[in-house]
Amino acid sequence: MRNYAGGAVILVMLLIFPILSCEKKDSSTTSWEYLNQKAIELFQQEKKEEAVKIAEMALEAVEKQVGPEEPVVASVLTNLAGIYFSMDRSDEAEATYKKALKIQEEKLGPEHPQIAPTLSNMAFMYKVRGMHGEAEKLYNRAIEIQEKSLGPDHPNTAATLTNLGQLHRDLENYEEAEKHFQRALGIYQSAPGDNDSQAAVLMDIMAGMYRDMGHEEKADYYFKLVQDIWKKKAEQE
Repeated sequence: MRNYAGGAVILVMLLIFPILSCEKKDSSTTSWEYLNQKAIELFQQEKKEEAVKIAEMALEAVEKQVGPEEPVVASVLTNLAGIYFSMDRSDEAEATYKKALKIQEEKLGPEHPQIAPTLSNMAFMYKVRGMHGEAEKLYNRAIEIQEKSLGPDHPNTAATLTNLGQLHRDLENYEEAEKHFQRALGIYQSAPGDNDSQAAVLMDIMAGMYRDMGHEEKADYYFKLVQDIWKKKAEQE
């Protein structure tokens, strides 16, 4: 029997920390930006204890510089919440996510696209904690925001649909999971740009689901498509 597990882990990690991007800063970088960047780098190096201390310093610095209620503070809070969650400090993560969400809702509006990643992060946290109803509600709200702000066929919408599908798969609600996975796959396959990697990760997840359902023929079909994509990409490098 084939092993289809790897893709699911990759996709989840890409979606959990959408704010934790690593960008070069120029000479105008402020102290909180430097600290925030340093926290990200330490986190990526698995130095979580150091990362959380620096992230907390970044939060204190940005609140002093711009005030505690500005949207940029919400971004730093989201980073800090993600680090807390990775350290099994779930209560602190939840409180920090909620603080970030409150700022975003009040300053940007309840349907601003920046809110969707925060909702998705919180949804994943609730899913891991077994709070499946709350997770589903937040994923659905994130999708509604993305559909309105980005469009129903945007790859970011597909990413959240995939996470929602994974929630249903974990609950063995396979019909619901398949519906969301198939919609997400259709978006990846038709959206402009190179979405092959995202499609491959999703199809790997789908292959695993079909294996769990005992549908080996479907599982092998999607696994072969995944192999073809990675083979093609390797040949292009």
